[in-house]
Amino acid sequence: MNEPGARPWRDWVWSVAGWVIALAACVLVFARTMDRSLNHDEHQFLAPAALLAREGLEPWRDYQLFHLPNLILAYAAADRLTGDLVFGAKLVSFAATAFVICLVVWLAMRGDPRRGVLIGGAAVLVLLGDPLFLFTAGKTWNHEVPTALLIAAGASLVLASGRDRLWQTACAGVLAGLATGCRLTFAPMLIGLFVFVLLFPVPWRRRFMHAGVLTIAATIALGPSLYFLATQTEAFIFGNLEFPRLRLTDPTDTRVQKTVSLWRKLRFFFKEIMLPSWPVFLPWLAFAIRPGWQWLRTRRFDQAAAGLSLVLFPFVLAGCFSPARYQKQHFFVFVPLLMVTVLAILMSQYVRHKILTNLLIGGLALISIVRGWAEYVVIENLAQPQEWFTSRLARAGSEIRAHAPGGQILTLAPALPLAGGLSIYREFATGAFAWRSARFVPAERRRQLHMIAPDDLDEFLRARPPAAVLTGVEEADEEAPLIAWARRNNFSPKPLKKGRVLWLPDTRVR
Repeated sequence: MNEPGARPWRDWVWSVAGWVIALAACVLVFARTMDRSLNHDEHQFLAPAALLAREGLEPWRDYQLFHLPNLILAYAAADRLTGDLVFGAKLVSFAATAFVICLVVWLAMRGDPRRGVLIGGAAVLVLLGDPLFLFTAGKTWNHEVPTALLIAAGASLVLASGRDRLWQTACAGVLAGLATGCRLTFAPMLIGLFVFVLLFPVPWRRRFMHAGVLTIAATIALGPSLYFLATQTEAFIFGNLEFPRLRLTDPTDTRVQKTVSLWRKLRFFFKEIMLPSWPVFLPWLAFAIRPGWQWLRTRRFDQAAAGLSLVLFPFVLAGCFSPARYQKQHFFVFVPLLMVTVLAILMSQYVRHKILTNLLIGGLALISIVRGWAEYVVIENLAQPQEWFTSRLARAGSEIRAHAPGGQILTLAPALPLAGGLSIYREFATGAFAWRSARFVPAERRRQLHMIAPDDLDEFLRARPPAAVLTGVEEADEEAPLIAWARRNNFSPKPLKKGRVLWLPDTRVR
């Protein structure tokens, strides 16, 4: 018989079962993360990290970068620790999503563990089966990490709102600052958190103290960005504020001209984000709006999560709309954020809405299984690390090194030779991004910003010819100048796997 106040042994069993579910979900996500190939967005995070970790080259001082530096620093550290650029970076991204999964399970398990196992497991299935989650998670771009940091910051602020603890607000500020230092579009969310703090259910003097602590903590966490802003001012401002709008100056790019309009962005958000991810957005609209408004009036602690999500929503949307061109992954933050919020609200109101909650989240879980199960069949490869994408990429890099063991590789996919331990040109650290837009920057300024346009290629390579030129990795029109240069300089093609071509000096082809 259990002693008074002791936890029944059945609760311990259900608690273990809940964390087993979390572990199983993390295993599925890990397997899929290690199997996902690279897209061209990821090179601009991986290559700078390798240049920093292996050669001590700094962004903006030695090469151009079009994002804030925190993720580059994290990936550089992971490269140094693991000795594998892509594997280390994928571990960082996986850890961020694993944190969200564990948070979902923890929220569900509070109170009644038996109930939490069922609801938490269903909520995890909804998250893992969401189309936007499937599209974005498992990559090495800057979406999973800042999203996890923002959710952690929000959770810390919710606790601070009910307990009036400045240290929890300080933690939130640090986490939010780190998130913004990964991706500039998270900056408007800092304002949303600041507004939420000013609505705390405490006297105004304490609210201002919390706001001050949040601001100071976030500013400290933004230290790396502020350092580069102070030391490499022109290049930093260009990379983060001017470059994203360069393509607007291209009169032939009619698509980018259309995507700038607010109406097109709103339509995209509704059609491509909300509708496919309706199992996340619909419960939020149904269960978060009313308690969110109630929190604004009553400041009840059990409604604080709904209040935060309501305050934060327009700022999150503003951040997602801020890039000149909209892309699906820009909206990734909504899915984990709203999923966590809905779960927190449902669990606080479970007693009153037990049947509705069970039917809702159970039905959504079944729908998510149908939509997403095929994405996780890669679990079959989990016991065979040699079959993971990271291993296959390393073998591809080794194949390139076998043909060109020394010198620098010229390519628009720099992570590929870097995975084989080779060197690249720092001017191509962002892959195709700087290359495709450099022509819109005056020639003198291009040299100052470490950018190369197709017209600069002959002069640039005259003093430092490449050991090889790797093509077949980007759009044909973007690689055409590289192929033309290789042919003019008597390089011959060596076909590789996956349609890649390695151009080598005639004496090196075999």
